[in-house]
Amino acid sequence: MTHRQHLVLDAGPADDLFDIVEANLADPANTGLEFFLDEVSQPAPDLTHYVFLEENGRARVVLVVDSSTPVQYLVVEAHDPADTGRLADALARDFQVVSQARLREEAELNLDENPSHLVRMALGAPAEADREMIDILRRGLRSPEHDTRLAAIEAAGLTQWPDLLTPLRETASSEQDAELKLFAETTADMLQQR
Repeated sequence: MTHRQHLVLDAGPADDLFDIVEANLADPANTGLEFFLDEVSQPAPDLTHYVFLEENGRARVVLVVDSSTPVQYLVVEAHDPADTGRLADALARDFQVVSQARLREEAELNLDENPSHLVRMALGAPAEADREMIDILRRGLRSPEHDTRLAAIEAAGLTQWPDLLTPLRETASSEQDAELKLFAETTADMLQQR
């Protein structure tokens, strides 16, 4: 099983960020491991993945640049949870990482005005359920705004917290928009299988 952690970055232009991440990961003095750029992919016009692999296959770091949300973040993966934590901590020392408190605050303040903050919050969420984040996502799921409900469903799926199963089922049962209803049902099913 691969253990994963996301670090939401408070960063400037994506090109500069790529250069900094690449240089950081290429130097074993920074993380204790040596990485190389394995792949660059663009699964959507506004989404780019830069995949860095550890030379012995023990870990992987993906720089994700999502200009539609907008958010830039690192996905840190390793087979051993301790390695994931150490690698994420080392990277967090070298980059400006947006704190969970700030992500919660931005999501709460911008709930209906800029619901993409719900997705940003979910990307930076801890592995274990966070009560405050759950409350914010519940408010998003009950919002009268379509885009807010959409972002809240996506964010609930990103957290992978089973605690959001009931709110997602409630949203699915009361949702009038057929696409959102299906999205909520699918996301709830995914959480139930977790």
